[in-house]
Amino acid sequence: MVLVAGEPGAGKSRLAREAAGVAARLGMRCCWGRATDEEGNPAYWPFRQVLSALDRAGPPPGTAGPGAGADQGTERRAGVGGGPGAAVGGEQGAGVGGGHGAEVGGEQGAEVGGEQGAEVGGGQGAGVVVPEAGGPVMAGADGAEQRFRLFEEVRELLAVGGEPGGLLVVLDDLQWADEASLRLLVHLARGMGGARLAVLAIYRDTEAGQPLRRALASLAGEASVTRMRLDGLAEAEVGDLLAGVTGWPAPGSVISAVRRRTRGNPFFVTELARLLGGEQGDAAELPEGIRDAVRGRLGRLSAWCGRVVSAAAVLGSTVDPPALAAAAGWELTRVLDALDEAVAAGILTGPAAIGAFTAPGPAGAFTGPGATGVFAGPGPAGAFTGPGATGVFAGPGPAGAFTGPGASGPFTGPGPAGVFIGPAGSGASGAPVGPAGSGASGAPVGSASSASSREAVEGAVGQVGAAGGAGVRPVRAAGGAGGPVRVGGAVRVGGAAQGAGLWFGHDLIRETARLEVPTAERLTLHRRMAEHLIARVDATSRASEVAFHLLESLPAGDAALAAAWVERAAGQAMAQLAWEEAATLYGRAVAVAADAGLGGPERCRLLLAQARAQVRAYDMAGARQSVLGAATLAREAGDARTIGEAAMIMEGVTDFVWDATGKALYAEALAGIPEQDSALRARLLAQTAVNDSWTPFAEAEARSAEALAMAERVGDWQAVKEALRARQLARSGPDGVTDRLALGDRMLAMGEADHDEDAVLWGRLWRFDALAQLGDLDGAEAELGPIATATGRLRSPLAHWHALRCRAAIALARGRFDDARTLGEQTLELARRAGHEGSQVPSLGFLTIVHTQTGTPQTESTGRQDAQGQGAHGEGARGEDAGGGGARGGGARGGGATGGRAEAGGAEAGGDGGGGARGGRAEAGDAEAGGDRGGGAGAGDAVGGRARVGGVQAGGVKWPVEETVGHGKGAVALRPVWAMWLLAAGRRDEARQVYRTLPPVSSVPGFLLLSTLAGRAELAAELGDRETCAEVYRALAPYAGLFACGGAGVVAVLGSNRLPLGQAAAALGRLDDAVRHLRAAAEINDRAGMPPMAAFARYELARVLARRRRPGDRDEAAALAASAGAVARGLGMAPLAGRCAELSRSLSGRAAGPLTRREDEIAVLVSQGLTSRQIAAAAHISERTVENHVQHILGKLGFTNRTQIATWIAAGRPGPTGTGTERTREGGRD
Repeated sequence: MVLVAGEPGAGKSRLAREAAGVAARLGMRCCWGRATDEEGNPAYWPFRQVLSALDRAGPPPGTAGPGAGADQGTERRAGVGGGPGAAVGGEQGAGVGGGHGAEVGGEQGAEVGGEQGAEVGGGQGAGVVVPEAGGPVMAGADGAEQRFRLFEEVRELLAVGGEPGGLLVVLDDLQWADEASLRLLVHLARGMGGARLAVLAIYRDTEAGQPLRRALASLAGEASVTRMRLDGLAEAEVGDLLAGVTGWPAPGSVISAVRRRTRGNPFFVTELARLLGGEQGDAAELPEGIRDAVRGRLGRLSAWCGRVVSAAAVLGSTVDPPALAAAAGWELTRVLDALDEAVAAGILTGPAAIGAFTAPGPAGAFTGPGATGVFAGPGPAGAFTGPGATGVFAGPGPAGAFTGPGASGPFTGPGPAGVFIGPAGSGASGAPVGPAGSGASGAPVGSASSASSREAVEGAVGQVGAAGGAGVRPVRAAGGAGGPVRVGGAVRVGGAAQGAGLWFGHDLIRETARLEVPTAERLTLHRRMAEHLIARVDATSRASEVAFHLLESLPAGDAALAAAWVERAAGQAMAQLAWEEAATLYGRAVAVAADAGLGGPERCRLLLAQARAQVRAYDMAGARQSVLGAATLAREAGDARTIGEAAMIMEGVTDFVWDATGKALYAEALAGIPEQDSALRARLLAQTAVNDSWTPFAEAEARSAEALAMAERVGDWQAVKEALRARQLARSGPDGVTDRLALGDRMLAMGEADHDEDAVLWGRLWRFDALAQLGDLDGAEAELGPIATATGRLRSPLAHWHALRCRAAIALARGRFDDARTLGEQTLELARRAGHEGSQVPSLGFLTIVHTQTGTPQTESTGRQDAQGQGAHGEGARGEDAGGGGARGGGARGGGATGGRAEAGGAEAGGDGGGGARGGRAEAGDAEAGGDRGGGAGAGDAVGGRARVGGVQAGGVKWPVEETVGHGKGAVALRPVWAMWLLAAGRRDEARQVYRTLPPVSSVPGFLLLSTLAGRAELAAELGDRETCAEVYRALAPYAGLFACGGAGVVAVLGSNRLPLGQAAAALGRLDDAVRHLRAAAEINDRAGMPPMAAFARYELARVLARRRRPGDRDEAAALAASAGAVARGLGMAPLAGRCAELSRSLSGRAAGPLTRREDEIAVLVSQGLTSRQIAAAAHISERTVENHVQHILGKLGFTNRTQIATWIAAGRPGPTGTGTERTREGGRD
């Protein structure tokens, strides 16, 4: 897959045409799809065009691929397996560089399968282009699963279409593609594997919206994807292009002026060249703006032609002559005359032949249907012969010209561009495209009366009036709205608006022409176009077009009618799994409904539909607003049931922002509906219990049990599933760990029995969480594969978030910090895009833990993230252990400083200066980078507003923890890790300020209890809070056999609870208990395969043994410190490595030789291979100070590089041999 970016007119499409020519010469097929900026296009529009072209072409030899059973064997399936160079497609019908084969199709000239009307032969492709036609494959599947299956079907169709010679898919103008198409593109990139498939995706990076940017970010890490950008032409190249267009070498002043005004943009250069015409002009005569140039070119059209072109520009990027005539109230023949003039002037262009000749077989014969017969040849003399409508074509002659009688005259050619031209008439064939002898002749087209509609379309002639052929009158025949209409070489069947026809040569031409139409006339055109479409028999299937024109007709048009058609189009988008498009359309319908004066119930219904689509699309912020709007309307109507239904739309995706509001809505609905058993009541009770998970568990226990019993009585599967989720959260405290494992097994079994991937996923996730808390890390890791499988099938962003957080937790526990950081950044980006704080908070907390443990002050991240998937089922992540858990890297002895400039009392990771404000610069004002507002209620005045813990970027988004530590439950969840980070950074006073705001342990919900206790033990021990240490020890002691992590939505597993118990015991002076717990913690973490936590435990044990000072304690402590330090160095845990080195020196009592103690410490860190930045983080000094120390060490020892320092340390610090031998030891002072 190659992604080609550039500004409009940079030559992207021309590059694609050239690539198609290469592909044809290599024997590949080629299909085109193009997005447009018109709202009326259906979902998956670029891929619809591709699949339609592939379906028409038929399956490759020996396969039953696209279009199976749809006229496979007929000669009309031109280009299928017909030898080298057969190509299906071709943007705008341009030739493929003289390759061996006939081009079949055209970028916009293809009949569109499925909903938009034109037939696709009834093959498999139809069911994919239009999902609802897919039959049993879609039956009973969840929406997200349906979309996954749809994407897989498309991928498989394209893979089959690539056999045996390969398939090139060109997707143009992706900046306008709907989000569903972009998600399909990402899916395709990830599943290309060994398929004989190449995808060339073209887009304007100057107009890339959020959906495209998200897709590009998702594609950034894919091995199959290559990206390139087209920049402007150099001045010499501009001169060559000017000469090629005008026919004369332009003066240097003109070339320079053109280059300056166009920045080398090829399209702009060409437009200015056309204004210069055939005479050498002056630089002063050139227009300043490209729109002025285009406007000047439009001004050369006749007044009537200009009016028709402007009207066509209003109605869309493609031109449907009968529809245009109907909308404008003009005679069709006059419209055709004007369009002919526009084609000749290069304002409009048309498709190439879309079905006629196959490539030459072994005997070199060309065969294929013409209008009334079959052409065969060449013969021995190279002559093409075959019956036309009125005569026989023969040629080529010595000059390469094809000659032969038509109805009214001979055909001659080729022209300058290799285009064969000639007059049409009654029954006469049209103009083959391609140079003589190339074998690339196009398909002659006969009259309307001599061929069926299907044959007429497939025999459409190629582009006429292209470069070199300007001024040639295109072929056309008279026809009414009910028959084929031929304009500019294109044949239209029944005036279908999508598919074959004409389109503007460039979007800037269309936009400039559109602006020439007065507003009132524009609104009238849209209204009359909508009326024309509504009157058609296929109006329902073209709801998106109708809706577009009705919306564009407002405010003069019928608002109520517009709302109805927009709703219909949105419903079709939902059926096609294009949830993002559906959400947008429902939003338009809501707005129009209000203007139309529709009642509250109608608007409420539209808002509920919009909210459902937004939840599917994981637009949680938008869904919240839609639900609240619907609830308000329902409340005004006194409809409690609808309030409940509105609240339940957020079922399974609750978060901090929604919890309080949701709980109020659940209570309001429960009070208003009958108290008898019902599925709705059971679900409302379950959701209430979910919200109660933040409160003491008595209420959650009772309500979840009641909800499950009621759901089982009424026999509603969805209600049972939600009640099980409520039970899982109600039992998410450490006492319920075995119950949660059983609940996970039950949910998993039910999901597998009913083929419900959503239930399967949650069963697996619950098992993962329970196994992690039980300390069975191997068992938890074994769940990752099944979780990934279920996530892949669901393609839900929230499901993907959970899969990522599970992988991140395992990576952190195993000590794979680079993987953990990357995965954490991906989870954060997913959560931020969705506006889902329930996932943002644990992601931020997790990243804080990673950076605290590694002490790596990064300034940027890879920014790679995965947004593939849709829907939003299941449980919203809780603040969980990432909020409560200790970072295991702080401490009074100096944790791993993330360093940085102090901004408003905060720290920015990655700068100079140590922790706190030392060596930093103060900056006033708040900083905002996409998180929630607030300066950290815990930070108070000491932090001074919102400190930036920035520098780190996740997916291009700044990562400041404090921006979320501002309010509500997010603040409660993140303050502990924020305090730990401050402590690790050496900002002890600020850490103490945050620590004082932490809620009492007794108020912490069960699913956060163990992670909170573990973090609180470490903080209290380091800050000397003996009272809290005693409280934490009592609370944690019953769970000594479990691991420190949350009970729902595990993000970080911080090892055996024996470690925080040992820290608390040591702080209380109970050294024997501390030794017992810490020794057990090291062994348990070793068995679990958690080297980071085992190293932490050994370091803490060494500290306690050094304090206890019994016989053998000092030697054991030294050995433990050395062992922990070695592990820390190997894993890249610079803070812990530095503390272990410091402890080892204090235990050894070793004099530092010629170095001061500080210099000796720096030398040890240098010997470990740490960079100056990492040493600065470990030693809590600036990077510049580190460099100064290194220079002093080199001077004292007589060395010249760091390698010599490392060798000296490894050799046991022998006496220096250089100039430093005369230096005296400085008493170990800094």
